[in-house]
Amino acid sequence: MKAKWLAPDLVGNPLKVAVCMTEKQYMKVMKQMNITDIPKWVADGKDATVHHFEGKPERDYVTVFCMRVRDETTVVEFAGLVVHECVHIWQEICERLGESHPSREFEAYSIQWLTQQVMWAALELQGYRT
Repeated sequence: MKAKWLAPDLVGNPLKVAVCMTEKQYMKVMKQMNITDIPKWVADGKDATVHHFEGKPERDYVTVFCMRVRDETTVVEFAGLVVHECVHIWQEICERLGESHPSREFEAYSIQWLTQQVMWAALELQGYRT
């Protein structure tokens, strides 16, 4: 199954976000983006990470969410990892927009939206109906 790309529905979102639940999906995204210096899919000892890339033209930003789900990963751990990485996506959005002090409500809704979108994509890639 291919990586899932999130719809850019978040107001002002300068990022394209891909969700990869396998290294194979990640490598296909790297090839699609012509990335040759490829960072490790998920760091040793970690279960999730996000990678940020600046494309050509320089205003084309891509973030790739990567998550390894183990047999022993609980639903709570799954949700926690998704939220954690979505906060990093949100931080990247703010940095790209030059936004240093978003309102608390805008921040909360944005992280909620990102979390829901990533979780739906991740679960679908894992074979669950969402």
